[in-house]
Formats: sequence, C-alpha cells, structure tokens
Amino acid sequence: MKAVTASVILGFFILLSTIAGVFTYKYALSTENYIPLDGGSINLGQIYREKATIKMEVIGYDDDGTESTRISITSTPDSAQDDLKNELQKIIRQFNVAKEDGEKIDLNTMSFKSEGEIRLSSSINYTTQYFPIFELSLDTKKVAFKANDANYALLKTALDSFSKETAPSIKKKLLYTKQ
Repeated sequence: MKAVTASVILGFFILLSTIAGVFTYKYALSTENYIPLDGGSINLGQIYREKATIKMEVIGYDDDGTESTRISITSTPDSAQDDLKNELQKIIRQFNVAKEDGEKIDLNTMSFKSEGEIRLSSSINYTTQYFPIFELSLDTKKVAFKANDANYALLKTALDSFSKETAPSIKKKLLYTKQ
C-alpha cells in the first residue's frame, strides 16, 4: 500500500511539473516582442520600459547658407506643447535682458529673422531584455518658413498637427504600455 501511495504522489508531482513547464514555456514565448523593420524583424524580448518621444528642431539659415539649430526640444507627446512654450520663454528672457522696455518681445511678437525649416520626428525608445537602448524611428515632417513668418503660432500649429498625425503610429508601436 505504501508503494502505491508513493507512486500516486510521485505521479501527481510529475504531472504537476509537466503542466507548470508547459505554462512557463508558453509564457516565455508570449513575452517575445518582435518589431518589423525594413530588413526583417527584431526580437526585443521582454520590454522593461518604453517611451514615446517627439523631437522638434527649428533650423535657421545664416547669410552664408549654413544651417544652425535655433530651437531643439525632445519631449513626450503629452508635454511637447508645454516644453516648446517653456523653451521659447527661456530664449525670450535671454533676448530681453539687454533690451529697453519698448524693444522687448514676448511669445506673440517673436519671430525668426531668417528663413529656415521646422523638423519634426517621432520615435519610441525601448529598454528591453536584449537591447539596453533601442530607438524605433516612426514619422518625420519638415515645414519650411520664410524670414519673419515663423512665430509662436506657426511653431505651435506645426507641433500640434504633427502630434495628431503621428499619434496612430505611436499607439500601434507601443508594446508594453498602451495609450
């Protein structure tokens, strides 16, 4: 009787171990996250962290034609508008330090004195099992402007428009946190 009881207990634990192994294996396969790229797909493994970002650069052209970055912000889609406004206010404060009261500018009166372009891009940065840092570029857009035409309203509109255009791409590529 002891041999039968021992056999039943041993059989039960073998069956339990097999079931646990199958679930563990199935879970390990389901946590693999593949992202399709142009040259194939990449296995990120488990995702520990992901962050959607929007980058905005305002590029101005100097008299000799060389490019220079006037403004550069990298932010989350939710805080991009606020970060743009804060960056512009910081630049305006620096500009106004040496100006008389009648010469000072604000968000409504500022403009760029040279032509240039607004460059916008979106991406998702992943921290994963197989890649400590992996950046997936999503969308890009360029908006040209003429001298004195680029003001806060134009920058805000371009950023808002791009944020709405890229939102579906970001939502589709977020693997860990769904927005």
